[in-house]
Amino acid sequence: MPSPVRVVRALTMLLAAGCLTTPVQNAQTLGKGNTQVGIEPGLLTGEIGGNGALSLPALPTGNVSMRHGLADDLDLGVRIGTSLYDLHLKYMFTNPDSGGPIVSIVPSTTLFATRDMAYAQVKMPLLLGFGTDKQLVLGPYVDNRFAFGEALRGRQTATYNLLTIGTSVGYSIKVNETLRIMPDFGAGFPISKSTGGGEINLDTELIDSPSVTFTLGFLVGESN
Repeated sequence: MPSPVRVVRALTMLLAAGCLTTPVQNAQTLGKGNTQVGIEPGLLTGEIGGNGALSLPALPTGNVSMRHGLADDLDLGVRIGTSLYDLHLKYMFTNPDSGGPIVSIVPSTTLFATRDMAYAQVKMPLLLGFGTDKQLVLGPYVDNRFAFGEALRGRQTATYNLLTIGTSVGYSIKVNETLRIMPDFGAGFPISKSTGGGEINLDTELIDSPSVTFTLGFLVGESN
């Protein structure tokens, strides 16, 4: 079983890297000039250490997001909280008034560095929305994480890359013109890992296992 210190380090990396967040938003964009604030309490559970080495209880998470409509089909947003931060765009491909599914992409990135390591994450969710006032939102995604830093042994630079696929399922309910409530479930499954230059000074074996999240989003602001 991993030591308590390594568990804390792994959880910190998981949360700070933003890999445990789901979009928690409708598939359509907000509309030019509109702004929306999201309050996103949630829970995280899963395993760390691989092969069921340590099962996590339901741990609380919490983020606050803000998005602004740059154009009718383009939003810019930021999220901060237990995920540290992420910057994201949303581009809508379809006309929400066409009567068919609403399709958009929400690329996001997280970058940070410590004394002995640098970290980058790029996540690409595809949002499929069905309905308007009450909207089912499916969010399959691809997530690529990359870290490099001083190796645990020797002085060479070590690298680490992890590719994850996953999905989210949310249901957005319009309460009034400026409030939506959105429960959102997410799950991620690592499919490919590569390392180079030795064992990096990072508990990578503790952060490459499946994870499951639940978020209850309160979305406040005007939107299309």
